[in-house]
Amino acid sequence: MKNLVVLLLLFFCISSYAQDASAYFPAVPGYTWNYKIFRLDSANNKNDSMAYYRVDSFAVTQQNYRGKSAHVIVSMASHSLTTPLIPLPDSTFISLEGSDAYIYYKLNIDSLISSFSSSSSSKMLSKKLNTNDEEGWFSFYKFAQTENQSYQILILDKTVNYKGLQLQGRFEAVGTRLTDQNIQTDAGNFNCKKFVVDYNVSVQLIGYNKLFTISDTVWFAANQWIVQDIIPSVIANPLGLGEIIIRGSEKILISQTPTGNNDIQAKVNEFKLYQNYPNPFNPSTKIGFRISDFGLINLKIYDVLGREVTTLVNEEKPAGTFEVTWNAVNVPSGVYFYQLKAGSYTATKKLLLLK
Repeated sequence: MKNLVVLLLLFFCISSYAQDASAYFPAVPGYTWNYKIFRLDSANNKNDSMAYYRVDSFAVTQQNYRGKSAHVIVSMASHSLTTPLIPLPDSTFISLEGSDAYIYYKLNIDSLISSFSSSSSSKMLSKKLNTNDEEGWFSFYKFAQTENQSYQILILDKTVNYKGLQLQGRFEAVGTRLTDQNIQTDAGNFNCKKFVVDYNVSVQLIGYNKLFTISDTVWFAANQWIVQDIIPSVIANPLGLGEIIIRGSEKILISQTPTGNNDIQAKVNEFKLYQNYPNPFNPSTKIGFRISDFGLINLKIYDVLGREVTTLVNEEKPAGTFEVTWNAVNVPSGVYFYQLKAGSYTATKKLLLLK
């Protein structure tokens, strides 16, 4: 009887651990994931010539980001293993609470729908839409969820413009935990928790009519986080207004570096203002920057006489890498300067607008 009790307790402890979201994420900062990402054509065949490499790094745990303790992942990318890595805009914020993995998610449904309103469009959905219409913490992955049962992640209703029509739009994300699966990648063999998140975009005519659905299937391994992520391509004809092709992607873990990578921590602890691109530009350009601590960030544009032209950023931001766009459509050609202020750090760079 005593042995039975011990076995039951052991089984309960193992089962509880297996459902704990934190069991699927590295314990301390410094971990690095190396992925190869393939573009998919309309038939979901891999396009190796369009493949690129992405490095995600568990940089730091921030104790209070928008009300939650957050693991911060910074990312860089390159088209080959021998060329320099380029920092990607924004960082990913993950909060692990019990059996739930929360992602800080930003969404703009109007931009999403309008981006697919051209019949010749060929775009890939990004889970991080980098806008501010709707944002917050959402429980994307529920590790204790019953297999093959769905749960709602988020829903947003908003009036949108689709090909000149004012319509009531709805964006909805629905998650499902699928059956656990063993997969093999170049990084090893992994027994994974498997999820699919369906992103549904609809408009209201008589009831809600679905424009299209993007399905994102993700595999998580213990102490590893994501080892595979597949978003199939979608061909749709929303409301009969023209065919669209939303090209998918396949992300596969090819190697990883365990904790203790001090180079990653050192890079995150640096302030840096990147050169804008393109430069020269007309009429818009992107400006990237990296900050090491949570605080008030100010990014402004000045003309050659030192007069302020516009403020691009004036808000508190956490540590990480970010990118903003300056649209200078109503600004005359000339030399301008952009200046970043973050605490005691100040940096200024020059840009050229040619019309």
